[in-house]
Amino acid sequence: MKTHRVWLAVAVALCLVGGCTGKGEVVDLNLVGAPDKDLPKVKGAEGLTIAVGAFEDLRPEQKRLGKRTHLGGGDTYFQVPGGNSADAVAKMVGDYLAARGWRVVSARSGAA
Repeated sequence: MKTHRVWLAVAVALCLVGGCTGKGEVVDLNLVGAPDKDLPKVKGAEGLTIAVGAFEDLRPEQKRLGKRTHLGGGDTYFQVPGGNSADAVAKMVGDYLAARGWRVVSARSGAA
């Protein structure tokens, strides 16, 4: 009787560990920078312009934002749609500022 319980516990543990394995999937993150609709527009933003540009990404793996390693083995990778993190973050920041009432223009990298 005792050995049956041990084998049952081992079987349950194997099922639980097997359920934690990753499949090497890639998860696209939807970066949205729009503020809550209840937030007021920024006062005094009418005459100002903000230039938003992409940052220079010097990481060795630029397409991925991160990786999660699962307990039982396997990895899940996180990335932005299109694979360009710098442009996605710049767009998110620009959308957020525009929604708050700022005039936003796109800045080219290397422009002074």
